[in-house]
Amino acid sequence: MKYLKSEFLNQAMTAPQYQRLVQDCAATGKTTGAIQSEALIQYTKLNAARSRRIYKRWAPQPELLNALQSIQEPMLGLCITEAWCGDAAYYIPMLQKLAETSDGLELNFALRDAKPELMDAFLTNGARSIPKFILLRKVNLEVLGVWGPRTQKAADYRATLVSQGIEAKDIAVGMQRWYLQDMGQSFQQEFTDFLVNISKAVHNQQ
Repeated sequence: MKYLKSEFLNQAMTAPQYQRLVQDCAATGKTTGAIQSEALIQYTKLNAARSRRIYKRWAPQPELLNALQSIQEPMLGLCITEAWCGDAAYYIPMLQKLAETSDGLELNFALRDAKPELMDAFLTNGARSIPKFILLRKVNLEVLGVWGPRTQKAADYRATLVSQGIEAKDIAVGMQRWYLQDMGQSFQQEFTDFLVNISKAVHNQQ
């Protein structure tokens, strides 16, 4: 079993605090992290608008809600992210909406570059890919599961773009088009399975 150090939660942000941070960065021409490049600042502005739009339009389906409720114990969700991350702008509003429907899930946020030790404990194939969602038992911070940085369908599509030698900025545009077409369906399906598997594991431990 893996446990999260409590110190990683000491400076974690709530969902409203993180959203205010992103919106403030967009409004003031800044981004999170040490690198304040024009490209990252522009991504942050786009992400702020996308996040607002997705939050207004998306709603979790009954299967996803039932999977979350089936775990039946207090949980913490910790999302590692940055304001400039396009994938985070897509998934975080959905995670936030999901947490708001449940009394059993408290959602927190940590910035990747501010918490390198935390990020390095949850690498993806050796890379600091974000967003990363860590689901924890609230009582003892046991790691129940880790999800991210994107659904398998999104990852497969991105891999196809990379294999075609497309430039990074055009890959970002291609991913946003894919997300618009997907409309959160792959997340609904994959995250439902993620929670169902955790629920089964928790019940088997009882």
